[in-house]
Amino acid sequence: MRGIVRSAMASGESKWITGPAARADVQRLRARVEAIVTGVETVLADDAALTVRPELWPQSVAGDDALSGWAWPGDITPLQPLRVILDSRLRTPPAASILQQPGHTLVVCVKPDAAREQALRAAGAEVIALPAGAGVAVDRVDLNALLQELARREVNEVLVEAGAALAGAFVEQRLVDQWICYMAPKLMGSAARPVLALDIPAMSSTRGLHLTDLRQIGQDIRMTYGWSD
Repeated sequence: MRGIVRSAMASGESKWITGPAARADVQRLRARVEAIVTGVETVLADDAALTVRPELWPQSVAGDDALSGWAWPGDITPLQPLRVILDSRLRTPPAASILQQPGHTLVVCVKPDAAREQALRAAGAEVIALPAGAGVAVDRVDLNALLQELARREVNEVLVEAGAALAGAFVEQRLVDQWICYMAPKLMGSAARPVLALDIPAMSSTRGLHLTDLRQIGQDIRMTYGWSD
């Protein structure tokens, strides 16, 4: 499983932190996976589509060779990955952008609600219920149960694009195999949101990562990590 690490302002503003080359790189990453997992908070805050969009893959960017030869073939329609929304209480609006896109969207809840399920299904989504997690995650979808369900559907490569809480939950349970971090040449200050919500009270509790790849993408830096142990 891969995870994309990014941040945003506390107000929720998050678009175009990185440049066009890095955004095109994310599109290529999405095109390589079979499913993209996100949380309902990201859907509500960003109205994210989470699709593969060839129009964001320009042939080149002025003064930037990073995108040379990256144009999507005009006669090929991209295969969209399965979009998975973890939505314990079915708060996803039926009019959400993610439900208006080509491809398939799976909404995973913990507490079924017949009326909300019907509205989401009418909008084209598939809705299923999975067990809740234990402990502090008692009202959230059990992530191991989710991955088992995706494996049952023969989904082998998953990308997590989510906020700090859900991304942190995947990390806490050691369910992320690879991290992909994009760093833009912008100072965001103390109003930026945290990337991960993790309970790390002291340096002795930190988690070690191993850098496996580092490269410049346009004016941004892409860092790829695995666990160090």
